[in-house]
Amino acid sequence: MDTIIKDGGGSNVQLIVWTLPNSNSPSRLTGIEFQDGGRVNRYPDNGLLRVAGSNTSGATFRMDHCYWNNVNGPIATETVIGVIDHVNFLIDKGTLPIIVWGTYWDGGTFGDKSWVTPAGFGSSQFLFIEDCDFTHHKTVNQGITDAYTGARFVVRHCTIYSGIIGNHGTESSQRNRGGRAMEVYNNTWTGGGFNRFIGNCRSGPIILHDNSISGFWGNSASWELQNYRSFHLFAPWDGADGVSQWDKNDATVYFSGTAAANSSGTTVTVSGSPNWTPNQWVGYTIRRTTDVCSAGSMTFSVITGNTANTLTYKSNALFG
Repeated sequence: MDTIIKDGGGSNVQLIVWTLPNSNSPSRLTGIEFQDGGRVNRYPDNGLLRVAGSNTSGATFRMDHCYWNNVNGPIATETVIGVIDHVNFLIDKGTLPIIVWGTYWDGGTFGDKSWVTPAGFGSSQFLFIEDCDFTHHKTVNQGITDAYTGARFVVRHCTIYSGIIGNHGTESSQRNRGGRAMEVYNNTWTGGGFNRFIGNCRSGPIILHDNSISGFWGNSASWELQNYRSFHLFAPWDGADGVSQWDKNDATVYFSGTAAANSSGTTVTVSGSPNWTPNQWVGYTIRRTTDVCSAGSMTFSVITGNTANTLTYKSNALFG
């Protein structure tokens, strides 16, 4: 590669901010090696290299045949249609090398208009990440992607070493919506045996097919679907506690009772003898309607198991 750009800036200095032209024209970034130049702190999710576009402009973007060489921050695309291809990513220093945003889709804000538009699987209306190589030397699975605000992206024909593809949901990003759609296919994952997860989805649909996966605990290799609102409260979207205004709820109260004592960890014993069938309440929500014990903790969570007279629920710790 003829051009080298070193990341030696301070924690608040971006390498490149590229605003795509407001016209039906392509833009391209090619043949550049981005190197670690000594930055200490990882740059935030809005992008050490930031490419900003608009779905309504018709402009497209291609980044190809580059080397993201242990740079301490992500490439962030904001409402960009196009492709990142034939880029090698060494991510020993900073995780999550690619973050996709769709905030201004169809002229909207917060990703709202992306969510009222069909996902469009099989169309060109995505950021395509293809024919790339993601590697590192750490003894953990590293993040490869994240996505917010109605983002749509495809990962295909890539080689990934112990990497996780994922997105954010409509929860911990405040008013912003979650990722809109992902399609992941024809990739080769090679794991170091660190855990079983190759990806997670916190928002929107995903199509996952025809990937080659090894080194992720054999047949236990998994893609996790996560709904943090089922056990945690987020402003302004509240939690999925059965009464939130944002959800379509079943108003039925299937059981109401009194705890025999304070919860022990994440298990509560119910007074009386309800004589439940084991695990009949898995997936339902438990709500505390009073706080006589002055717990001051979260008032709801999703039930993960039960016995004849106890209920076990998900920890309210965000990653518990």
